[in-house]
Amino acid sequence: MSRRLYLFFFLISFTVLHATTPEEDVLAKSRAYLTLQDSKEALKLLQEQDIQISHSSSFWKQYIRTLAQAGRVQEATMLLAKYQTNTQIFDWELAEQVAWGQVKESIHSPQLPCRLQALLAAHFSRKIEGVRLLLEGIRSSNTLVRALAIHLAAELQDRCLVEEITGLFQREKNSKIRRELVRAIGKMRITPLQPLLEIYLGREELSDADRNVAVEAYLSFLDQPSHGDIERFSVSPRVGHRVLYCRLSVMFGMQEGNEVLRKLTEDPHPSVRIHAFQALGILHLGGRDTLLCAKRGVNDSHPLVAASAAYVLSLEKDLAGQEKLAALLHHSQPKVRWFVSGLVSAMGVQGESLVLYEAESSSDPYVRLNLSIALFALRSQTGIGERKASLLLRKALTEKQSRWKEETFGFFSGIVREVDLDEEAETKDLLLELQLCGLLYQLDPTGAKDLLEKFLHKHAWGISGGATAVLLMEGEMADFPVVEDLLQSRDPEVQLQAAIVLAIWGKHESALAHLQSAYKEASFSHKIRILEAMVQIGSFETLPFFFEVLQSSSETLRILGALGLIHTLQFGS
Repeated sequence: MSRRLYLFFFLISFTVLHATTPEEDVLAKSRAYLTLQDSKEALKLLQEQDIQISHSSSFWKQYIRTLAQAGRVQEATMLLAKYQTNTQIFDWELAEQVAWGQVKESIHSPQLPCRLQALLAAHFSRKIEGVRLLLEGIRSSNTLVRALAIHLAAELQDRCLVEEITGLFQREKNSKIRRELVRAIGKMRITPLQPLLEIYLGREELSDADRNVAVEAYLSFLDQPSHGDIERFSVSPRVGHRVLYCRLSVMFGMQEGNEVLRKLTEDPHPSVRIHAFQALGILHLGGRDTLLCAKRGVNDSHPLVAASAAYVLSLEKDLAGQEKLAALLHHSQPKVRWFVSGLVSAMGVQGESLVLYEAESSSDPYVRLNLSIALFALRSQTGIGERKASLLLRKALTEKQSRWKEETFGFFSGIVREVDLDEEAETKDLLLELQLCGLLYQLDPTGAKDLLEKFLHKHAWGISGGATAVLLMEGEMADFPVVEDLLQSRDPEVQLQAAIVLAIWGKHESALAHLQSAYKEASFSHKIRILEAMVQIGSFETLPFFFEVLQSSSETLRILGALGLIHTLQFGS
């Protein structure tokens, strides 16, 4: 006898023995069919019952539950709405099961956004079926679906998911997928993969961004290493390992690495030299020998190595460092200018004179932007720096003509031009612009409010399924008082966009009334953005609203209604 058939007979025998009435017998048998994932037979059994049984509340709940599991979600939703009207009682547990039915339907949708939202809802459902759907997503042929499924799986410790990620890391070629796999290895602490992660970290071709992700994952396997534990990386033939040594030295504040770092400033690879000089500066490992290294380094043929050496000299108040940095801020390569302005911005008071001069005189808008942010942090008590920072920030925001992004080089970052045109790049650009409006608001509330009002009127805020996942699980709440002021704007478009921003990045319940009132008359694309924003808030007040959305004729809206119900019931307040 097959295992499935044996289980079927066992369940049926058990339910019959424990049933006391015909109704209980029918309901118990239907539950047994559902346990075996045979919703077709369960539904057939319920549909064959006489009127006396089918009038009971327990029967209708089971019938709705079975319809949802059988994939007849719209019918189940309609009956649940009718049941609610008749009984004046709303069963949110049953509503969640209906929403889960929508998730299972949308996971195979031809519409990519529906599949992404369904994966997200599967994760939050905390059901074993959710794990199965995540596994299915990890094996998808679509890169976005696979990346999101891995990102979501990393939050769980299910054995099946760990095994899938372990196998995939050893054969995956796609760089975007590998980045998510590396994150997952760290979050899940998959110890058997630590040696493979070390090999991966050693790859010379890794970008700084990928190496940072890998270092963070590798740190999950370390407690508080001694210098002896990491010194082996400094003599590795692999470039990535020598960079890793520099990064671990900084992360764990290892002062005893002075001599090793000085030696690495003469490494054949420029990335190692950049990291070594910057590590010496961050750890304040000065002294005569370090100064001699830095004086040699400012003549390096690689401009970013020279800039990193000049950074060390400037921290030691050597004028040669300031002169070199000033020259590099006018380098012929734009990215060199942008990265050096980010480096100068990180120098604090040691870079103040350079910031004050170049923030105003540079012809490069990105240099001015990075240095105006530094000027904001350095603004003096006299108000001179404050006025300059205000004027320069406002000018940068007003004259902006392309997308922005933050990019790292070594340990530091700068704002540079964004060339990607995808939704994720747009979201990051908008958030960066919003953050800078927030800085300006501290200096010039009226000017920032006027700028932001034009900004919100121009842009439609929304987030991709992948970005939704990051925000729901990892996003920090941000405070944007200037945006809150715009909830009272006379422009309904500005009012709506302000509410969306506050909901997505601030989880402000004050935005709920604006979002709900705008939903009915909103365009389809605005409806999607409103729902995405309301999901972020996670308020129990939104449950009836999400259930109503679950009854929509649009699959895109239905899956967002399902996500809203599931996320709010699991994590709402």
